[in-house]
Amino acid sequence: SEENKENDLKPPLPQSYAATVARPSASAASTVQGYSEDGGALRGEVIPEHEFATGPICLDDENEFPPV
Repeated sequence: SEENKENDLKPPLPQSYAATVARPSASAASTVQGYSEDGGALRGEVIPEHEFATGPICLDDENEFPPV
């Protein structure tokens, strides 16, 4: 399963901590209403218009660090 793969990549940890990391359903954070694992918009949250770019996104870094 996915959990076993992740556990194999991590150094040995106390079981209580490892279980919390491997099983988000057991962590306290997942019980928070609207908690989003990927850091995106919360469930039911409306994203304000100003969060969206109105034009092409231009990163200043591209001038200093051109895309490879």
